[in-house]
Order: sequence, then C-alpha cells, then structure tokens
Amino acid sequence: LAAPTKNTQPIDIAYSPVTFINIPSLSLGLPIFESDSKVTHLASSHPGQQGNIIYFGDNSDEVFGSILELSKGDEIVVVTRNGIGHEYVINELLLVGPSDPRIMEQTPLETLTLFTPAGFLDTKRFVIKAIPTSI
Repeated sequence: LAAPTKNTQPIDIAYSPVTFINIPSLSLGLPIFESDSKVTHLASSHPGQQGNIIYFGDNSDEVFGSILELSKGDEIVVVTRNGIGHEYVINELLLVGPSDPRIMEQTPLETLTLFTPAGFLDTKRFVIKAIPTSI
C-alpha cells in the first residue's frame, strides 16, 4: 500500500470514498467498504466535506474492539480511494445507548464518528468523535 498524501485542500462535491482507516496508537489498519462488511460507512458525509462521517465496526479484536483503548488526542487517519490521507484527532469519547442521537446526528463541521457495540450484551455503543487536525 502506497503512503497516502496529506490532504491540503478541502474536497468539494467531488469526493473519493474512504478505502482504509489507520489508528497509529493501536497499530490498527483496516479496509473500509461502502457496503455490508466488518467496517461500514453509513449514509453520511465523506472526508473533506462538512458534516458527520460515520463508520460502524463490530467489536471483535481484529476490527473495532480495540478502539475502547483510545484516548482524547489520539490520531486517526482515513485514506480515500484517490490516495489522500485525512488526519483527525479524537476530541470526544462516549458510551451511549444504541438509539442515542449523537451517533447519527449531523454536525455543522467535518466530524469523524467511529462506533462499535459495547457494554453487557452489547447494550451500549462506544463512540469516538474526531475532528480534522487542520482545524
């Protein structure tokens, strides 16, 4: 996999879907698909666009199970199909009910949201909110 180039300009209407997510502090790298898969992009914005960019992954160790170890300030990099890396920094960690609107609600600014089932019998959702490092 070629090293991604850093996003230096906002992407307008023409966007490139995310193909890879990298969380350096966990040594975790995962492919992203626009369909039913281990990590799924839900109907939402895309990197470089205003709004909430939402990804769901199951809580197995090889997918999003380890995101529970992340902290505010940790970095997440998503790579789009065109090879551009979009860097985000975690600014919020939440443990919420499955229907909590903070998971899916639109945001006025570009926000990356990752979430996975958590809690006893997966009755909660662990949610990470991250903002572009360029803000």
